[in-house]
Amino acid sequence: MTKAFNISSSKFTYNGNTNCYFDDDGDGNIRIYSLTAAGARNYLNRSAGSVNYLTGVIVINDILITAYVGNAIAITADPDKGDIDGLRNQLLLIKDASISLYDTRLQSTVSTISSINTEGTTTTIPETGVITTVY
Repeated sequence: MTKAFNISSSKFTYNGNTNCYFDDDGDGNIRIYSLTAAGARNYLNRSAGSVNYLTGVIVINDILITAYVGNAIAITADPDKGDIDGLRNQLLLIKDASISLYDTRLQSTVSTISSINTEGTTTTIPETGVITTVY
């Protein structure tokens, strides 16, 4: 069993409930919950999809979402490990990702880059001095 709540989402409307979100149960099940007035989770669907914790693949089953906040429903995964390691000198390529740098001293996100494609490009984040290079 993995820790619960690796998966989270932005708000959407499901079965007439306007305050709904996705989460996971730690056993690979994606659930839909709404928040009560006291802030407790009230689960409306405990089998809305699945998550494979080894591959990172998330599958959402056939459900009817009637509205959402913003341009899309954002689904976020919190990995067990903060670093991705290449094996046997492999280069890791990242495509269409959004990367946020979190400063643990400041307890806040200090920079975010969206639409990352590491196909032979160099990206510099001047606010933090972090430089990412792909060869």
